[in-house]
Amino acid sequence: MLFILPSYVFLLDIIIILLLTCPISSQLRLKNRIEENSMKDI
Repeated sequence: MLFILPSYVFLLDIIIILLLTCPISSQLRLKNRIEENSMKDI
């Protein structure tokens, strides 16, 4: 079991990392756009 698990864990880690980074990057882009818009307004 222990020898078979690492591959699955590796794949799971990649999927989890992708799921975590995608929302974060989208949030950062949204924040940047909002900040740019606010700066233009000023």
